[in-house]
Amino acid sequence: MGIASVVLGTAEKGDAKAGNNYFVSGRVVRGDRTVPVACPPGKECSYLEMGDFAGSQGGLYGKRWASGSSQIVKGGYGFLAAVNGGKEPTGRLVYGRGFKVALTGVNESKGTADFGLFFRICARPPFQQKTCTPYFIGPVPWLPVSENDLVIVGTGR
Repeated sequence: MGIASVVLGTAEKGDAKAGNNYFVSGRVVRGDRTVPVACPPGKECSYLEMGDFAGSQGGLYGKRWASGSSQIVKGGYGFLAAVNGGKEPTGRLVYGRGFKVALTGVNESKGTADFGLFFRICARPPFQQKTCTPYFIGPVPWLPVSENDLVIVGTGR
């Protein structure tokens, strides 16, 4: 669990100094884990910046959850990865691999952030490894947050 510190809108741009280790959102790779992906320098990057219960010493302090509306990442694996051009909104596997939680919209003036759920299709063809589409089916609206609310981040998978 983290704390929604500040919501920053579409005027924000990716920063070369803010590498992957600044982000909790990203892409899902084989093994169904989230790999953080930074916003490309100079490109639109609205995001939610988080705080941690442990203050500045906590692991989530200052981490960013980029908006899936402004950042699209490579997704899926196996031959089904080609579906949807191999792209999915940036986000996290918060509740397991059944769906990906993505930040779908921010309102900087109100200090609110909306989340949505994105789904995928997987198959295990005979004599082949599991293959999955990117998480692109959605969004199904999920729990919105306001600044200073709790944000469920999950286990890091």
